[in-house]
Amino acid sequence: MSRLTAVLGLAAMVWACAAVNAQEGEGVARDALVIVAQLNPSDVVGDGCSSASVFALPEGRAIQRAPREYPFAAVGGLASTTDLRQIIAPGNAWSWSDDYVHHLLRLQAVTDGYDTWSRQVIVGANFAPGRGIVILPDDETLLVETVGEPRPSRGQVATQPFAIRKYRLSEVGPDGRIGPEHGAFDIPAVTTQLLATLDGRVVHIVSGGRHVVYSMDVATMSEIAEVVVLPPDNDSSPEFEIHAALSPDERYLVTRRHRGNPRDALNVVDLSARRAWTVDLPEGSCEGDPGCGDVAFNHGPVNDGLLAVREQGALGIYAFDPERVTRLGGVPLPRHINFAYGPIAWSGDGGSVIADAWDETGSGAFRVIQVRDDGRTLAAQGWLDGCMEATNDFPYALLTSNRKLARVPTLTPSPTPTRTPTFDLSETLTPVPMATGTGTATARATGTPSATGSATGVGAVARVWLPVAWGGGGGVDG
Repeated sequence: MSRLTAVLGLAAMVWACAAVNAQEGEGVARDALVIVAQLNPSDVVGDGCSSASVFALPEGRAIQRAPREYPFAAVGGLASTTDLRQIIAPGNAWSWSDDYVHHLLRLQAVTDGYDTWSRQVIVGANFAPGRGIVILPDDETLLVETVGEPRPSRGQVATQPFAIRKYRLSEVGPDGRIGPEHGAFDIPAVTTQLLATLDGRVVHIVSGGRHVVYSMDVATMSEIAEVVVLPPDNDSSPEFEIHAALSPDERYLVTRRHRGNPRDALNVVDLSARRAWTVDLPEGSCEGDPGCGDVAFNHGPVNDGLLAVREQGALGIYAFDPERVTRLGGVPLPRHINFAYGPIAWSGDGGSVIADAWDETGSGAFRVIQVRDDGRTLAAQGWLDGCMEATNDFPYALLTSNRKLARVPTLTPSPTPTRTPTFDLSETLTPVPMATGTGTATARATGTPSATGSATGVGAVARVWLPVAWGGGGGVDG
């Protein structure tokens, strides 16, 4: 019996036994759900350790702590359907071993109140570790990054070729095998994050391997606009934790800085004009290595439009303007030396922020921070700890219903790609500085506000970077 056959057999067994292992609860609303991923470098065997867990706010009740499924590695990023009834997470490179199998973990709510969950391991492609995954708002289309090497050695992050591939959730077999591919978009370096528009037509690809942002038409799996180069860092090496967030109007994308100068700053990308710049944070916000962590816009009805930033030793709440940000309030949060993960997320209604935090024993978990007075008053509340068996685990990813995605029809490909790639993948990307930036609106951004604001005060524009042409592209088969 081949090893893959054995793996598929295990995946089917996991699916069949899932309902037995699920934990019963009282039933909760979608906006109360918080899904977390925690990594444990010591390979602690315990439910929720190096796996995904489901909690309910406001009390922080644990609904489901999914066990880690050996020989599969820890989970990475998190993606969900619009109703949060399906959660899919790729494996993570933290604990790859010589017998590693590329896989996805799927959790599925089997009751109306989210109180019982089943799980399934999905295999059949070289799914990349980390955060390169998104489920589109049709609740059917799965986009996930793949890599070249099927069995990398322990600690090896990823190997070429890299691509974003399109699958359908309904075509995953009962044995856990992924269905046929429905298109691919080739990329020259590893992806950090995939961000879909509300209508599911465009996905913005944030590449930590190249420090750039691509915009891709989902129907044709083709590039539709010029590549935007992020403002340069002191360190141009690949970065796998460039957290990014879309503004509520979907015109702007904000990312954390890698190791750049200025350090106390964020990158802002105008997805319509295809240019990028930095805005300043208060001095000392990101002091130390590796700088600030995650960023998250609030899309909920409470505190709508505010920007949360996981600073080095605190959680900061900001008012966002494309050319500056203003810190409204904050609360101290201890951090770990390996702080690059630093995940945060607004709760479903926007009344709280969930953030990584570390207690006095050095154990990492998630802290619930209530946000009041339009972002000016913050109060720490309870903890969410998916891995109860360990003291050195790392909070890695968070997911809530905050973005309020509404289900849309499944897209069908147009006859021809929107844009034909004309450049070789190996072309070097070189940013070009200028004093003021202009550009044509070629990306399919939903919002069309003007970039207003003065260039004075906190967060004044320091540099603007023009787009650089790149030859990514792919195709679809329907």
